[in-house]
Amino acid sequence: MKKTDKTTQEKNKEYYTTHRGEILQQKKEYALAHREELLEKKREWYRTHKEEIKQYRIDHKEEIAIKKKQYNIEHKEELKLQQQEYSKIHRKELSAKRQEYRENHKEEDLAYQQAYREANKEKCDTWRQNYIREHKEEIADCARKYRIAHKDELREYQRNRPHDRVNRYNRVGDAKISKEEWLQVMNYWKWRCAYCDVHLDDKNRTLDHVIPLSKGGLHCVDNLVAACRKCNSGKCDCMPQEWKRCPCDIREFWLKFISGMKAENIDDI
Repeated sequence: MKKTDKTTQEKNKEYYTTHRGEILQQKKEYALAHREELLEKKREWYRTHKEEIKQYRIDHKEEIAIKKKQYNIEHKEELKLQQQEYSKIHRKELSAKRQEYRENHKEEDLAYQQAYREANKEKCDTWRQNYIREHKEEIADCARKYRIAHKDELREYQRNRPHDRVNRYNRVGDAKISKEEWLQVMNYWKWRCAYCDVHLDDKNRTLDHVIPLSKGGLHCVDNLVAACRKCNSGKCDCMPQEWKRCPCDIREFWLKFISGMKAENIDDI
């Protein structure tokens, strides 16, 4: 005789299908009401099955990695919002942990940052420029507050800094360039910046030490070129070939510069 009655398993499956929303809501309400109790049970289960879980993760490493990657892709925005929310709530705690880690792993952290910057040079430069552009007022406000808080230190620094520069000038005697020598340099470069070729006027003209004074360069006509304020500031105290954002062709610059010095070989520099 054939059985016409449904089995218990089939009945349960049919009930779950028809009342799925209601069952899920009940589960959610129960989980919220007994959150701590359920978490404790979960922790206890993990503690008692620690070795089994560890072995399972080792045996199914690749499978777990694929599932995790897939989940991250499918729930990217959701995970991002969760991370942002967590960071806001635990901001001080996370900041303290990062600070503690940097203090305990100072050399490793510096080495990692340096390696990352070298491997992602353009990306870091672009990010820095965009950050400065977007947070211009905030950066200016921080600088203002720093100057107020460290007023005496900055005054002392500014008081001592000119003497260092004068001492560098004194290596070649007179620290002044005559008007005729100044015009000689400007005319040689045709009143254009030696680096970016922009036209120079009363507002943006400067003279730059090609070989910086801090690196043994001399304060004399043979070591000066016409430069705009932007390039002079950007080059700072580095050689032209060390200047990462140099806007000109380095070899052409050296050839023209040496031609003005009446040098015969570029290797003399």
